[in-house]
Amino acid sequence: MYQKIDILINNAAINDMFEDPKAATEQSKFENYPIELWQKSLDVNLTGVFLCSQVIGSQMVRQKSGSIINVASTYGITAPDQSLYIDEFGTQSFYKPPAYSVTKGGVIMLTKFLASYWEKTGVRVNTLSPGGVKNAQNDFFVNSYSRRTPIGRMAEPDDYQGAVIFLASDASAYMTGAKIY
Repeated sequence: MYQKIDILINNAAINDMFEDPKAATEQSKFENYPIELWQKSLDVNLTGVFLCSQVIGSQMVRQKSGSIINVASTYGITAPDQSLYIDEFGTQSFYKPPAYSVTKGGVIMLTKFLASYWEKTGVRVNTLSPGGVKNAQNDFFVNSYSRRTPIGRMAEPDDYQGAVIFLASDASAYMTGAKIY
C-alpha cells in the first residue's frame, strides 16, 4: 500500500451537450443559455477542482510535498473564436457557451490562489492550458481549427504528456503558480 500522494491532476471538464442538435444553435447562444447547463459546468469544471484540491492538497500539506496540476484551456485565457463553429455551409451550427471559458478561467485563478496559499508547505500548484485536442470532431472543424494554429494542426491526446510529466516531476521543483499554455 502506498503511504503518500505525490501528484494530483485535475482534468475533469464538461462540454455542453444539447438534447436536440437542431436546437443547439439557439440554446448555445448566450441569451438563451440554460442556467442548468451553467450550474452543471460550474459543478464539474470548477467545484470538482476545488474539492479534489481541498482533500488531496490537505494531505499533501500534511506530508509536506506534492504537485497539483490543474488542466484549464486556452479558452480560460481568451474568449472562444465563435467563427470556428460555422459549418462548411456557412451556418453557425453552435456557439461555444460561456460556462466553459468562465470555469476554465476560474481554474487558472484557483491555481494562483492555491500556489500562494500553500507557498511554504512543499505543495506546488500549476496550470496546463492546452489548445484544441483532436477528439472525433468532423474534418471541416479540424481543418478550420488547424489553420489557426502555428503548428498547423490540432493536438493529439498524447501531445501534452511531456508537459504533465514535467509539472509532476522535480524538473519543475521551482515552479508554483505557473501557467503553461
